[in-house]
Amino acid sequence: MRLLAWNCRGLGNAAAIRALMDVLRRHNPDVVFLSETHLDNYPAECIRRQMRMDHLIVQPSDGRKGGILMVWRKVVQIHRIFACPNFIDIRIVEEANKEWRFTGMYGEFKWDEKYKTWDRFRSLHQQNNLPWIVMGDLNEILFDSEKEGGRVRPQRFIKAFQDTLDDCQLSDVGYVGDKFTWHRGAMRERLDRGVANIDWSQMHPDAAILHLEYSRSDHRPLLLDTDYYKASLPNPGKKQRQFEAKWFKEEGFCDIVEEKWNNTADHVPVLDRLKSMHDGLHAWDHTVLREPRNRLRKAQHDLEALMRGPINPQEDQKKFELARLIENLLEQEEIKWCQRSRANWIQNGDKNTSFFHNYASPRRRRNMIKQLKGPSGEFVEGTENIKPIVFNYFSTLFSSDNHMGDPLFLENVTPRVTMEMNDKLIAPYTTEDVKKRFIVLEI
Repeated sequence: MRLLAWNCRGLGNAAAIRALMDVLRRHNPDVVFLSETHLDNYPAECIRRQMRMDHLIVQPSDGRKGGILMVWRKVVQIHRIFACPNFIDIRIVEEANKEWRFTGMYGEFKWDEKYKTWDRFRSLHQQNNLPWIVMGDLNEILFDSEKEGGRVRPQRFIKAFQDTLDDCQLSDVGYVGDKFTWHRGAMRERLDRGVANIDWSQMHPDAAILHLEYSRSDHRPLLLDTDYYKASLPNPGKKQRQFEAKWFKEEGFCDIVEEKWNNTADHVPVLDRLKSMHDGLHAWDHTVLREPRNRLRKAQHDLEALMRGPINPQEDQKKFELARLIENLLEQEEIKWCQRSRANWIQNGDKNTSFFHNYASPRRRRNMIKQLKGPSGEFVEGTENIKPIVFNYFSTLFSSDNHMGDPLFLENVTPRVTMEMNDKLIAPYTTEDVKKRFIVLEI
């Protein structure tokens, strides 16, 4: 199961909705919790339809700030427990004997009101004893190392957060990706996180929270994948390229098929012709159909690299330009799909363009490789990126770069094998040698 939690910083304009739809299309969550939506009941219902979700719980905004929303697919069995302007508390039933509690939380951002968030935690903790996880923008850091730039956070606020987690028997779930989840100017902090009790961690030993790329909001989306480490196991089998049914809807499909079929000689077997056509279709799909999407992903990757790097005012203009480019590419994609459908239903409100756990298995968590440093010093993540580094390391582990040995060392070694003895040792076997060996072995 996948759950997304994100402080989206408003969904009142088309650009923000495009960014949200891109995140959903790329990560396909089953449940989505959004905070700071700035939406009332009716706009929230429109957003639910655009997201292709089946159910929702909404706490409307006051018109200027706030507003939280939770939507989910009908394949997920969810029961509402309680909802208020700062959190939505639900019970999720995965199987007959597997149910747990999820709370989407939006913490108070004013320093003199943060105690209200901790009071809510303690109140929720006392209500039931289900396996429990809380996710969202909690608007507080847990350690000094989770803040860079700006004024030093007073220790009493950090201590209040730590005491709350201890009282509620919750611990940080951890993350995969960059440490910081919020940025503004020369400041960045880890304000968004997931915290869970030991029962939830034991129930989901393969879960992890991913810090996704920034997308318009100054907060990162958080993706909880309960099967992350199970799905990350390497698959030794090579994935075969298959025919894509979506190609039938492309205008140039018939032309590519005809061109690749006719470009082969008449005497070429049918199977070879089909292979040539198959390879041509995949090349066309990669270079033509996916070019806009590849450009978008490259821009998002470049922006993410800048956001993870050290704070440098000279890079601010690059970040701004990349953010604008991403918005423009998302808008172009929306226009393309609108034109293809030959309808205006997108403009009117509907569009569809596609744990760390620290108790249950500590040894497994310690041994799980999240990232490795490459030969040039950079860190890489993901199974497919890590595999070649591991392969190259062990391929060269027992090899030597110097096959000649140290000449100074060899000069002081007295030879025990003379040249005549060496010639006999390397000489090829003769028929007489073989006969003598057979006689000795009595064969």
